[in-house]
Amino acid sequence: PNPLHFLHMPTVPPIEKAPERNSEQPSDPQTLKELQTSAKAVKFMEMYALFMDEYGGDALASLIPALGDGASSIASFLVELQQASKAGLPWSDRLGILLNQATDFGIGTIPIVGDMGDYFYKSNVKAKNRFVAHFRRQLLRAWKEGKIQESDIPELEKLSGIEIQKPVKKKM
Repeated sequence: PNPLHFLHMPTVPPIEKAPERNSEQPSDPQTLKELQTSAKAVKFMEMYALFMDEYGGDALASLIPALGDGASSIASFLVELQQASKAGLPWSDRLGILLNQATDFGIGTIPIVGDMGDYFYKSNVKAKNRFVAHFRRQLLRAWKEGKIQESDIPELEKLSGIEIQKPVKKKM
């Protein structure tokens, strides 16, 4: 295995087959609460990445030489770490977020070229993608273990702001 595997964007298996279960079995409240918290973190990270990377909040901060890049990277890392803690992201993803922010800071410190590189690197979007991948893994695991029902999915979609591919029941 690659020792730097956490730097690469995680791949998320699609939700393909639903296990057979009693449709009247209620969802596990603890699992549902964890998924709701993770969905809210995904939504927050979507908005944060949109502001910082798409609307140029990070690039704007980098106009203040050295201090702007440092302040932006530290603030982004602390915000992302706090959300990662809420969502229960694994430590490998948290380390990947730290390394992405450090890379973003390093790129941004290069005079003139760094401002353009900072705009195109989009470390906050990469962090958001880690949150989405984690949320989908949680959802898949909960679905396979029978801890959530199909009726829970619309609420999770609304909370996360992402479309969730609904599990398909296995045809016999």
